Amino acid sequence: MLIPNQSSVSYLSVLPDGSTVPGQRDSNIVTTEIISTTFSKVKTTPTAFIGEGDSTTQTIVLTNNTNYVIKNLFFNDTLAAGATHVPSTVIIDNVAYPGYDIVAGFSLPDLAVGASTSIVYTVIADNPKTQDTVDNYGTVNYSIDTELGRRDFTENTNTVTFAVISTRLNVVKSVDKTVAIKGEVLNYKSVITNAGSQTVTDVVFSDILEAGLTFVTDSVKIDNVSYPGYNPISSFSLPDIAPGGSVTVDFQALIN
Repeated sequence: MLIPNQSSVSYLSVLPDGSTVPGQRDSNIVTTEIISTTFSKVKTTPTAFIGEGDSTTQTIVLTNNTNYVIKNLFFNDTLAAGATHVPSTVIIDNVAYPGYDIVAGFSLPDLAVGASTSIVYTVIADNPKTQDTVDNYGTVNYSIDTELGRRDFTENTNTVTFAVISTRLNVVKSVDKTVAIKGEVLNYKSVITNAGSQTVTDVVFSDILEAGLTFVTDSVKIDNVSYPGYNPISSFSLPDIAPGGSVTVDFQALIN
């Protein structure tokens, strides 16, 4: 729709004899083209966080709320560091397009007035985790043919953000003797380290000794504190471990 606008000025011209003559002048006409409502570009992701190496979907719904056919549609997506697009996962209006790549982008059919199209694809978090959060938005290039000619647009969707978490737990075991004889005692040490980003709870330690070894009663220490009655063969609980924290378990075994 075109909205014209024009200004008008009325005035009096003073003649040499002091009399006046009225006059009026109109300005040129300026025109503003109104594109009704908007081209909606809504992006969503189904989860607030994923684990390292895990995947999630991204969905973009494009809805033509304008009063023009949207043409020359081209979509691509920008992923921040921390995740990548999973190849061959693009689905448009429930039809798979395995050759499409969201980073390189791809064309879409014209979108009639009031029509919608949906784009779904999968992204996967880095493993190991490289970023705490990943920001993600799409870009749409399109054109419309208006009364004043073709208009080209480049617009972004909203940005979605999901966190990337890690639940890595490292367990490093050592023994004080690599060569021993019958009757000697072996001192075992296990260091349990939370290398992830989340506190770990309900930690249970166990150790099944091989034949030829007997657990030395009351030899368990946790962070250098003795725990009489604890036995790794029947297992025992350890305290919660915060990210970056560790717990050390020591016990002895007799060589039969």
